[in-house]
Amino acid sequence: MTASMNLDDELDQEIDESATKMPGRWTNVVLLSFAGLVDGVEGGILGILFTVMRPALGLATSALGFIAALGKLVGAIFGPLWGMAGDRYNRKAILVFATGVWGIWTVALGMVNNYTQVLILVAISAAGASATTPITNSVLSDLFTDKTRGWAKGVWAGITGILGIFAIVMVGQLENVPDGWRMGYYVAGGLSILSGVLIWLFYKEPVRGQTDAGMQGIAEKAADAYEFSIDKVATLFKNKSLNLMLADKFLIGTVTLFTFLPTFLADFRGIPVAEGSLVVGALAGGLGLGRFAAGALSTRIGNGNGKSHINARSIIYHVALTLSFIFLVISLAVDFGTDIGPYALVNMLLGFVLAFDNPIMHPMIARITTPELRSTAYGLWQSGSERLGDVVFTLLVGLLTVSIGLDVVLLYLVSGLVLIRIFIWFIIYRTYGNDVAHNDAILAQRRAELK
Repeated sequence: MTASMNLDDELDQEIDESATKMPGRWTNVVLLSFAGLVDGVEGGILGILFTVMRPALGLATSALGFIAALGKLVGAIFGPLWGMAGDRYNRKAILVFATGVWGIWTVALGMVNNYTQVLILVAISAAGASATTPITNSVLSDLFTDKTRGWAKGVWAGITGILGIFAIVMVGQLENVPDGWRMGYYVAGGLSILSGVLIWLFYKEPVRGQTDAGMQGIAEKAADAYEFSIDKVATLFKNKSLNLMLADKFLIGTVTLFTFLPTFLADFRGIPVAEGSLVVGALAGGLGLGRFAAGALSTRIGNGNGKSHINARSIIYHVALTLSFIFLVISLAVDFGTDIGPYALVNMLLGFVLAFDNPIMHPMIARITTPELRSTAYGLWQSGSERLGDVVFTLLVGLLTVSIGLDVVLLYLVSGLVLIRIFIWFIIYRTYGNDVAHNDAILAQRRAELK
C-alpha cells in the first residue's frame, strides 16, 4: 500500500498545478452556495413564520411537527435518488431543473389555503430541494483534488451557513407584514428560480474524476468507459468505512438542538424565546465559522499524502467529536441562570466543533469511492442518513419529553448518541486505510487500461 500511496503523492502534485487553473471552478462554488442557501431558506420559512401561518390556515400547533417531519422524510428518500441521477445524467441539467424549475412549487406554497395543501406542497418542494447537496458534493470532488476538497466543502458550507443566518433573520421580519409568510414563499421560490437561471448561464460541468490521481488526459475516456449502473450501487454497501460514516450521520442527534433548544431554555432556564433564539443564532454562527476552519485544516493535514498519516482527518474529526460531547453536556447540564451570554458562548463553541463533519468526511468519502458512484454515496450519506436520523430522533425526543421531560431527554439521548459516534470512529481507524488502498487499486487499474 505504501508504494501505491507514494505514486499517488507524485500524481497529486501534478494535478494540483492544473486544478488551480481550471476555469470557472470558484464560480461554480459560488453558484452552488447560492443554490444551497436558497434551499435552506425554503426549509426555514415554516419554522420561523409558523406562528403567523397557524391562524391564517387554521392549523393546530402540533401540525408543525408533522409538516417538518414530512419534509425531512421526503428529503431522506429523494436525496439518494437524486444522487443516482447525478451519477447517471448531466449534473448541470439536474441542477437547473431541481433548483430552478422546481422553485415553482415553493412559490405555490405561498398560495395555500389549508393543511392538506401545505402537506402536499411541502413534500413536493422538499423532494426537489434534496437534489442540491449530493450533486454539489460530487461536483466539488471533480473540481478539487484530495488535498483541497475539504477547503472547498468548508467554503461552500460556510457561505451557505453564515449567509443563511442573515437570510433567516430577514425572513423573521416578515412576521409583522400582512400575509408576510406568503411573501416569504414567493421570494424564496423566486430566488430558487433565479438560482436555476444562473446555473444554466454560468455553471460549467466538470468531467467526472478529472481531479483524481493520474486521471489528467484520460478523465473523459474514463467517464465514458466506467459509467454509473444501478448494480454498482450495491458495491457501496460493501465499503466498511462508508457504512460506518452512514451510521455516524444517522446518529447526529445534535441536529435536534435547533428544534428544541429555545424551548429548553425557556422552560428550564427561564430565558424568553426571543432571547433563546439568539443562543440558537450563536450555535448556527459557530457552525458557519467552523466550516471554514475545518476546511482549511482538512486541506492542511491532507489525507495520507506526503508525511500525513492516512487517518489524519479521522483523528481531527475524532477530537472534534469529543469536544462536542463536552460542550453539549455543559450546555444542557449547567445552569448559568437567565444570562444568555454563557449559553451563547458554549453553544457557539459547540457549533464550531460540530462543523467539522462535512469538510472532513467529504474528501474522505471521495477517496474511497469511484467517480461514477460519488453522487450516490453523498446522497446516501448527507441527504439520506442525516435527514432520516433527524426525523427519527426529532420524533423520539418529542415522544419521550411527554414522559420524562425535555431536559433529561436532550442531555442523555443527544449526548449519548455522540458517545456512540466516538466509538464508531475507533473502528474507522481500522477500516479506512484498507478501503483507500482498494479504491486506489481500482483507479490504478483504470489508468493502466486507458493509457
